Parts: sequence; structure tokens; C-alpha cells
Amino acid sequence: MKHLDRQPLIPIYRLRVKCPVCGKADNCAATRDLTRAYCRRVVSAHPGRDGGWLHILVETDEVNHKPIAHATAPRLNHYSVEPSRSPLASRARRDAIYTALLRDHLRVESRHGDALTARGLAEETIAAKLYASTPMPDEAAKIVTNIIAAHGQPEGVPGFYYKHGCWHLHVGCWNRGCFIPVRDSAGRIVALVVRKDEPDARGKYVWLSSSSEYCGYGASPGVPPHFAAPDLARHTGEIVITEGALKADVISQLRGRAVCGLASVTTWKPEFGFQLRKVFPTLEHCSLAFDADFRTNRQVHTRLCQLGKALHRAGLSVSFIAWDERVAKGYDNYLLEVRNRAT
Repeated sequence: MKHLDRQPLIPIYRLRVKCPVCGKADNCAATRDLTRAYCRRVVSAHPGRDGGWLHILVETDEVNHKPIAHATAPRLNHYSVEPSRSPLASRARRDAIYTALLRDHLRVESRHGDALTARGLAEETIAAKLYASTPMPDEAAKIVTNIIAAHGQPEGVPGFYYKHGCWHLHVGCWNRGCFIPVRDSAGRIVALVVRKDEPDARGKYVWLSSSSEYCGYGASPGVPPHFAAPDLARHTGEIVITEGALKADVISQLRGRAVCGLASVTTWKPEFGFQLRKVFPTLEHCSLAFDADFRTNRQVHTRLCQLGKALHRAGLSVSFIAWDERVAKGYDNYLLEVRNRAT
């Protein structure tokens, strides 16, 4: 059976077939040619280490060491070979899984809570927006099991991935830090950003994703914009646009305004202004508040001007928020400094 043993077992999810042993579409695995299956429901003489059983569905040619299918071996229809990435789950599904993760299973460690309050967020805001510290892998494994038991399998939710017959959460020492929820214009959590405790070559912030080859079957969040207090945009007809979800939450907290936090000044599309008008029909004015170094950084300055023009083409009036950059580089830090001086 050496020839068969060299063929990897692939999750049924990725093969897009049902288990040839139990007929279910989840939790089991099989070789691509369906010569073996690892079933978690039907017992065989070959128990595995994690609660499943190996089923040999073929005999072996003693001369050529190639599989010969049993006459009774199940024949399944292959729809397609699964791509390297899982299709992205709906916004509602991502919100349900992320909310369960942050609200029911995680908490904000004191060091992260102190850092967030120092940035200008009130404790009530931190709790309401479901900021949370990232778990370590051993804790994450238990959390994933509990989430699946309560909400089903997190297929297509970035950060969760299926590998070696079970689901995992893509966290570890490499991205230890604080989860920042990224919400859409309806307030749903559609992605998570990690503010790392120890920044590396990739920077201080990283998206929670599971689309890498290491993760196997997982999804990418893309770079969705974050909306803080979006209902205020519908009432006032105005919104502030800045860079980053945390910065957007801080500005919204300190100014009492609706704020859109782009992933960066470059992560928007030409139709962005029209997209804003679609989700905020009463929107009339956008105020841009990006770090003060846009004046000296040519690339940032160019993209910021292009953003203003794109918004103007959508029928929105645009202004640039100016502040004393000697006080602070970022608008959020400037507002915090003004508040602290006033108190």
C-alpha cells in the first residue's frame, strides 16, 4: 500500500464531493482519485489519531503498485477542482462569526485597553466596538471548536482555514496584538485588523487572513473601508475620510462625526465616490484628514488629490482638514492633544 500512502488526503471541501464512505459533505477527507477516505463518522479497522477512521477503497496491483478500484467502490461526480482560496463568505456570515469570536470568546487585555484609551477611545467605546486581544494558538483551537458547535463551520471567513481535517484560526506569536474590527456602512464586522505588539518588516498593522499557501483552504478579506458611526453620515450629510480603522474610531469618538477609514490612501477605486453616494443617499460633503506628511510625500499627495477629484465627480463637495502639524502628525493625535490640553 506504499503507493496509496504517498497520496495526500484532501478535505472533502476542496474536492467538492461528498465523503465516499458516509455521504456527508464536511469534516471528512479523501485522496484526489478517491482511492482512500478518512471518515469521521464511519468506523473502520484503521483508526486515526483525531477521532476518524481510514477507509481503503481500492486494492493494489502487486506488480505496478497502482490502484485497482473495487467493483463496489462509490462513484462520485466531481464538479471542479477547488481553487487555492475559499470564496468569501457573505457580510452577514462574517459578522456572525466575528461577533461570536470577539464578544463570546475573547477579551481586551489590560495593556491593550490602556493603549486604546491612551489613543482617545473611551472604555465604553472599546467594549461596544468589540476590540479584543488576539488568542494564542492553543486557546484559539478551543475557541474554533466552540464557534463551530454554536454557529457552524466558518468557511469563507478570513482568518479561519481548513487544514489536516479540521478548522483553525490564523493567529500566533507572529501576529500577537489587538483585534480591530472593520465594519461596513451597515455596522457589520466584515474583517479584522491586528495591531501587532511587535511591528516587523510588514508594519504595525496586518489583516487577519487565511489565503496563504500555508493555510490551505481559506479566504482573503481584501482591503474593505471601515465606517465609524455611519448613521451620522445619513443624518448630517457629511463624512470624514481618513486612513485606518483605529484612527477612524478615534476621530469619530473625539469629534462626534461619521468617519470612513480607508486601508491606505491608495486602496480605493475610481467609483468610490459613487459607492458612498449609494450607501449614503443624503451624503453631500467629504472632509479629508490624512497625515500631515502628504505635503512632502509626492505619492501620497498625488493619490490624495486623485481621491478628491473622484469624490467630486460623484457630485460630492470636498475639503481638506488642516491642523498644526507641529502639534501632531495625525488628525486623531491632534484632536487628542487638544482635548488633553483643554482638561
